Amino acid sequence: MDSYIAYLCDKLGEIGSGVPDALRIYKHGRACLLAGDSVAAKKAEVLNYLLHSSVIPSECRLADDVVFGYGGIGIILHSSVGSGVVIGSNVTLGGGGAKGRYWTDSDGRSVYAPRIHDHVYIATGAKILGGVEVGSLSVVGANSVVISDFPPLSVVAGAPARIVRRISVDNCLRYKSEFYTLRGVADEQFKAMVTALADAERQASFD
Repeated sequence: MDSYIAYLCDKLGEIGSGVPDALRIYKHGRACLLAGDSVAAKKAEVLNYLLHSSVIPSECRLADDVVFGYGGIGIILHSSVGSGVVIGSNVTLGGGGAKGRYWTDSDGRSVYAPRIHDHVYIATGAKILGGVEVGSLSVVGANSVVISDFPPLSVVAGAPARIVRRISVDNCLRYKSEFYTLRGVADEQFKAMVTALADAERQASFD
């Protein structure tokens, strides 16, 4: 009998069915890191790998209301993730793709990893690679490979991914349920969010 595996099984037995999901473990590790306890933060990362086959460094910056599908199975993150983002199982957000693309984070550091803006739905198996940005209220289809920037209100799919549809006031309600944290928002308020993003994009194109 493998004594180490037996030990781990015994420890799991203490928590029964209450296995913490990957996001909860990440948040614990992140809190430890910010408190200056890098050893405890690393232990949390290892626990996520053991329980969920996920690699989520405590250095990653995830908004408080990010959602992981299926508890966060098979997720690999090296990224900045905005508010209300939904990340499906077996999703990778990491370095690679378009070489030489960097963006600057709030601490002034050059980051070569994806930047996911608010309220993006990333479906199962998608890969977003390199220093690319995905704009707010966008949908990334299952098993897509994203290696270039996409503006807000984009529905993208394929390998490499391309825009297959734009979200507009006319069709936005059919996508509303994808944005988990916005499901409780009134339809008119959701349409107003879409209108504001579309107006901002049009304005940016004139600047």
